Amino acid sequence: MMNSTQLKTLVDLYRVAGKPAISGVYLHLQLSFSNDLDTLIKELLASPQLLKYIIDDEFTVDGDPLQGNCLPPNWKTIDLTLKLPRDSIHRFHNSIEELINFSSIRNGDFPTDFYIIDLDYYSGDAITPPSVQKIENICKLIKALSKLAHYHDRKSTDGEPRLVFIQGSEGRSKSAILQPTITKEMLNYSDIDCTVVEQLKDDISVDDVNHHVEKRGIFRNTLVEYVNENNFDFQKLIEYWTEFRLAYDNNLSVYLSGFNFHKARKDVAAAELEFAEKTSKTISDLTTKILAIPVSLLAALGAWKMQDLTEQLVILIGVIFTSVIINLIISSQEKQLNRIIHAKDMVFSPFILKLKNYPNELQNDITKAIDELKKNEKFSKNILISFYVLCWIPTLVGIVIILCKNLFMKE
Repeated sequence: MMNSTQLKTLVDLYRVAGKPAISGVYLHLQLSFSNDLDTLIKELLASPQLLKYIIDDEFTVDGDPLQGNCLPPNWKTIDLTLKLPRDSIHRFHNSIEELINFSSIRNGDFPTDFYIIDLDYYSGDAITPPSVQKIENICKLIKALSKLAHYHDRKSTDGEPRLVFIQGSEGRSKSAILQPTITKEMLNYSDIDCTVVEQLKDDISVDDVNHHVEKRGIFRNTLVEYVNENNFDFQKLIEYWTEFRLAYDNNLSVYLSGFNFHKARKDVAAAELEFAEKTSKTISDLTTKILAIPVSLLAALGAWKMQDLTEQLVILIGVIFTSVIINLIISSQEKQLNRIIHAKDMVFSPFILKLKNYPNELQNDITKAIDELKKNEKFSKNILISFYVLCWIPTLVGIVIILCKNLFMKE
């Protein structure tokens, strides 16, 4: 195989000579001096690999045979005949149709060094013709599909590789077999976007680790379904590649939607459980403190047995102090409950905004979760209000007892 520098030298000579006709594998050049030509001829003579393409006794300088492969310092005309390389794909091709007939192209191996005569295109040129770009994209697609295929079938009589894709479903399996090929007709198809397949070709994706395995499976299943339902071969698949991509995108969207809905359902359930527990905890944390209310009430009732007003007032002050402490504790729990409610609203706000985008089942789950949490909040607030009232009952009882004993029961 030649490297690109050798072939490029031959291409440059051919172009500078005015792209004369090529007779089979022979290229006859009649050259007049120019600085560019002088440089190219010296490159030709200096390379042992390129010298083998010069036909012996058909290299003359100013009418005289070249001596010792040494170019005279001052020359005017050169006649030489080259035998162009024809033993590999790295060569002169008459047309792009000739290029695509190579088996390596059908295997997805796009050449890096070649020249197409009728397009005047060398693979190192800055601008690539659309037809060549299409072939390169199809080669990339073939390579990527080869890595995605479950296995390659080379047992056929023609020896051409076939890509086998398998779809497993409910204990049964279906397969699709594609034999890569590139034809002249494919050059008229829409350009191929092989980005998705190239992203999926490797077992592990560095750029997109999320659902990579699932995406590979969805792509394979979609390919099997699409090829079998339409009875397509590889050429037809390329012709309708845009429609196939749309089918894959739709299947992927269905999967991702289902995954997102499942994740949303789990998030809603976890949030509902978390906030229900926190709301309940605001009440349960008060239970031991509320037990002080009956004790305080007994103390208030004890004032009935006290005859001295000072003793009664001491008891009343103790009861009032207890009521104030319990009231502050209840107030603290009420603030905690309000913070929990605020946090709950923040967590559920995104779900509410996207509620219409979710399926009915998930909509019902979210609505029910929010309603149940609101009922729980209302119940907790009512209990706190009740505790507010209860904590001041011993104080009211103590005041009533002292008033009765010292105002209404005096003789």
